[in-house]
Amino acid sequence: MKKYYKIMDYSTEGVKTLFHANDRSRTIPIKEWITATKHKLVKDGPNSTEYMSGWHVFETFEEAKEYLTTGFKKLKNKVILECFIADDIRPKYHSRANVWLAQQIYLDKIVYHFI
Repeated sequence: MKKYYKIMDYSTEGVKTLFHANDRSRTIPIKEWITATKHKLVKDGPNSTEYMSGWHVFETFEEAKEYLTTGFKKLKNKVILECFIADDIRPKYHSRANVWLAQQIYLDKIVYHFI
């Protein structure tokens, strides 16, 4: 298993996915393995490229922080979590950053919180 980093929303309910729900909920548990909705085509916006769903992660904390601070208009309540990935991971080729897509993820802990 390798350590990665994931950007998420933070609320009183816990951590949430940024855009797409997983099993009809954006709230995601930490400290347990979760699987992404499989074989579902998704888009990041109305004019974006379709791709197979998966957990978006970064290889380094620095990449995640740079993407967070340059790629989002609203930074309030965004967090970066340290996470672990099972073996099924692939690059998101059409991304403007070094983003990877994983099928299973273990969210371990928040390592950065933008207030």
